[in-house]
This record gives sequence, structure tokens and C-alpha cells, in this order.
Amino acid sequence: MVYQIMHLFQRHPITLLLLGMLLSACHKEDPTGYDMPVSTFAEVVVRKNVYQIALAQEMELLQHDDNLFTLAAKRKRQSEEFIREISNATSTPENVNNLTLHEEDKSRIMELRTLPGADYREGLITLLMDADQELIALHVKASSSTGVADESIRNWAAGKLPLLKENLNEVQQIK
Repeated sequence: MVYQIMHLFQRHPITLLLLGMLLSACHKEDPTGYDMPVSTFAEVVVRKNVYQIALAQEMELLQHDDNLFTLAAKRKRQSEEFIREISNATSTPENVNNLTLHEEDKSRIMELRTLPGADYREGLITLLMDADQELIALHVKASSSTGVADESIRNWAAGKLPLLKENLNEVQQIK
């Protein structure tokens, strides 16, 4: 048996190496060791969606741009719903109307507002794509086997991924 494995390794070292990496990646040393507490995930989801609402408000300023103006209302509704859902799921009720924008996000928007005309539109779309990618990454991490400990929250995060990817795709098409 050992001879067969050594022979296989000599003939296909890359395949065997990849197989070993795959097997070790699938093994979880500590079944209780999750990377993200549910409360942290919920806080970040709320924060990122408050930022999405602020970006939607910026889109509303571009009334002459039908695509962005229409997208603004949709994004605002989605983000408010995300906040309600995660707040209810984690028993941390948040009043959507009383949430404040994180300082870093405020700075991004203030910087955006200094841009003239077409640069403002381009900057807004870049911020939207970045925000969408951050939300996707957050939900991918949370829904992974090492994400959040609560299976229902992992499933919720995984269930939101198609919508988040659709949102990113929509903004990329508008660009």
C-alpha cells in the first residue's frame, strides 16, 4: 500500500498535493470554532445596509438618470428589509429610521459630493459596486462552515447571496 501511494505521488505529485489540500481544508479542527459571532455579523449587516441606504439617497439626487433613480428606491427598500430581517433573526430590534451612518462611510459620501457632474455619477457607481462586493464577501464568510455558529443565520446569509450578486450585476450593467 505504501509503495502504491509513493508510486502515485511520483507520477502525479500535483494531483496528490491538491487532494491533500482539499482534505485538510474540509477538516475542521474545532467544531465549535466559528470565525464570526452572530452579533458581529448582525452589526456589520446593519452598518453596510445603512450605507446602502445613504448611497440610494445619493442616487435619488440624479433624477435625470432614470436607471439610477429607479434603482435607488429598490435598494432603499431592500436595505431596510435586510435590517429588519437580521434584527428580528438575532433578537436585536433596530429602528430603521434611527440608524446612523458610520464615520468611514460618511467620509466616502462627503468625498463623493465634491466630485463634479459625470465624475460624481462614476464615483457613485464605484461606491455602489464596492459596497455590493463587501456585502457579498460578508455573506459568503458568514454562510461558510466556519462563519457564524447559528445555522439559521448561516442559511439566511446564504439565501441572500443570489440577491446581492444580482444587485452587483445590475450596477455593473448601468455603468
